[in-house]
Amino acid sequence: MISNYFKIALRNILKRKGYSLINIIGLAIGMSCFVLISFLVWDEFSFDRFNEHAGRIYRLTLDAQVGEKLFLTAKSSGPLSRSLRETVPGVEEATRIRVVGDHSMRFGDRSFTEYRLYLADSSLFRIFSFSVVEGDESSFLTQPSTIVITDLMARKYFGDTPALGKTLIMDGNVPYMVCGVVKPLPSASHWHFNSLVSSWPRPIDDEGYWIGNSWYTYVLLKSGVPARQAESAFHSVVEEHVRPLLMQVFGTDWKNLASTGMHYRYRFQPLTDIHLYSHLDEEIEPTGAISTVTMFIMIGVLILVIACINFMNLNTARSAHRAKEIGVRKVLGSQRSQLVLLFLSEAILLTFFAMILSMGVVEQLLPSMSAFIGKQLSFSAMGAPAIVGGALVLVLVVGLMAGSYPAFVLSSFQPVKVLKGEMRSGMRSSRLRGLLVLTQFTISIILIVGTIVIYRQLRYVQSKDLGFDKDQMLVIDNTWLLGNKTESFRELMLKRPGVLGAAYTQNLPGNDINSGAYRAEGGDKSKLMMFRQLWADFEFLPMIGIKLREGRYFSREIASDSTYSVIINQAAAKALGYSQPVGRTVTGFFGLGERAMKIVGVTDDFHYEPLHLPILPTVIMVSHGHPTRIVLKVHGNIPEIRRDLNEQWTAISGGQPFTAYFLDQQLETYYRRDEAEGMLFAILSSVGILISCLGLLGLTMYAAEQRTKELGIRKVLGASGSSLTVLLTKELVGIVLLANLIAWPIAYFAMNRWLQDFAYRVEIGWWVFALAGSVALLIAILTISYQAIKAVRANPVDALKYE
Repeated sequence: MISNYFKIALRNILKRKGYSLINIIGLAIGMSCFVLISFLVWDEFSFDRFNEHAGRIYRLTLDAQVGEKLFLTAKSSGPLSRSLRETVPGVEEATRIRVVGDHSMRFGDRSFTEYRLYLADSSLFRIFSFSVVEGDESSFLTQPSTIVITDLMARKYFGDTPALGKTLIMDGNVPYMVCGVVKPLPSASHWHFNSLVSSWPRPIDDEGYWIGNSWYTYVLLKSGVPARQAESAFHSVVEEHVRPLLMQVFGTDWKNLASTGMHYRYRFQPLTDIHLYSHLDEEIEPTGAISTVTMFIMIGVLILVIACINFMNLNTARSAHRAKEIGVRKVLGSQRSQLVLLFLSEAILLTFFAMILSMGVVEQLLPSMSAFIGKQLSFSAMGAPAIVGGALVLVLVVGLMAGSYPAFVLSSFQPVKVLKGEMRSGMRSSRLRGLLVLTQFTISIILIVGTIVIYRQLRYVQSKDLGFDKDQMLVIDNTWLLGNKTESFRELMLKRPGVLGAAYTQNLPGNDINSGAYRAEGGDKSKLMMFRQLWADFEFLPMIGIKLREGRYFSREIASDSTYSVIINQAAAKALGYSQPVGRTVTGFFGLGERAMKIVGVTDDFHYEPLHLPILPTVIMVSHGHPTRIVLKVHGNIPEIRRDLNEQWTAISGGQPFTAYFLDQQLETYYRRDEAEGMLFAILSSVGILISCLGLLGLTMYAAEQRTKELGIRKVLGASGSSLTVLLTKELVGIVLLANLIAWPIAYFAMNRWLQDFAYRVEIGWWVFALAGSVALLIAILTISYQAIKAVRANPVDALKYE
């Protein structure tokens, strides 16, 4: 019986090839977008789930109230992991990692700058899941001066020969023996590394310091142990160690500190929540956002709904063409349930053909989409059972959703009315069909508003004045490798034609800045504030174009500037409560000690962090020791300048790897994800609008066909072509205007939520909605204009002979 339904459905599909093709293409486009978005959403929700014990792994995050500052950070203190193992019964294992930045590595004549280098405990391999290529995982990082590297890094240094047991030289003189080689962590991981080392050649000042936060701590709980129970048990341990230190720093007892609202707690954050739900300070890598994922889910569903609405409208609009068939079937004894199954079979079969076409489209587009958004999306990542099962479910859901309304409407036709010619079809025959068209345009307008707002926000981010010069700033990393030659190298750079300025800095704009505790002059020790800290040399601020509002820059001629002077931004002056800050002092806390420093200058506020974050109070100090990098202001033949700088670096550094990049290109990386997501949103919105136009075109063709005789009579009676065109379009114009009234508040709410991820954002002006409504109206009119003009230009004699 069912097979017979599908045979009849196939016959009907082949009989009306043109409209069947419109239906299949519309559904295929909608389903392709939905499937592509499904891959993206699957990837976002799969972060860190590759770990065998993902459900029992937690990261410790700090929740501390210091003075008026709520301090929420992903980092924690060094002693935590050992204390967790020793004091909390529910803890099976704990570990920690610490970012140590980028360093040079050498093996023989192969030398490179390596990024994503971490100091790690051996217990890391008992918590996280790694794919081991060489070595025994149980022995990884158990000995000092050992290193675990990825197989990509191993091939770079050792080619196809085994890496195990070989020695890499870091920073020119520190040997590390390779004790293991592993595969890189999957892209769906909240952190990634190139190498992990067991020990560090220099002392780590805060390794045993309970209120210094430079580590990332993870804990594996025993099966069945609630995270809240372990967190509560550990809180008393933290209090035992932290409270005496805080009382020592602030010079008062805990009762007074608690009265100011001060607290210091560690939270157990589920590993699988980090990527989408964590927006803490000092995240190990930029995280995603559940709001963005929700937005894409909504787009996928809306596009699929548009495609289904097209199917419903096209099939019910041409109901008159099947009325006689339905009447005959009912006269011959067909039950309504049988007719419903017949039409649902036809809808599911059409959807099946659309799915086959859709999967081919997805297979072709998936690699390009993966490269575009910087992810590794593939059919193999989801697995064949999930792909096949998901495709079948989608066919059934879309087939039933798209075919249910036409099936129940067509099966309800009464044979008597059919024989009397009382059946109506086309655009005016159903209020529900008008409601579907209204829904379709409402969705299209929402997508248009979203596209405009996202485009404006991304343009705003790209063009906003950051408060410093980022163009033509060439950064050379790893300048600590020069040792005591850093100053001579800077002077050498300044002599090179095309180099207009040279200055060292520890911190680059972006996520390369930390925080410290400060208090105002004469202020209570319990009234601490957390300020961003920027360490640079004397020439950095003027060279990079950070402008002074009052006071002066640092001077090499004034000895106290190197230790006891600071420059602050306006936000810091406001936080300190200083109306005239120059000449006043600010006290900073460094470890358990404090130092009063004189404010010699105040800068304008500048965006040293991505625009997702507000401008925070910032203190600038002269850096000491070996600087991290040098920034050169260059002009002229850039390739030639870089070539000369490479030669000079190699000569003075003894052959250490030369790593240089432009500051503006580095800053673009912080917005690359936003740009990719914005572009993807625009593309998907355009596809949704295209599907709407496709369905509208087919619907208009039927509506014009239905009114062929009416138009002929009107022309004979003297109606003009323009009046007939208005007649065909006025109903649609009314629907579009009503769709605007519904879409505008929904679009405003959705885009306002999306903009909340940016501390600095555009306003959603009234003109955005007016423009979106006008574009929707124009698209609708252009879509039906050809068919309308064709109908009014037809010979009225032919129209009167119609039917």
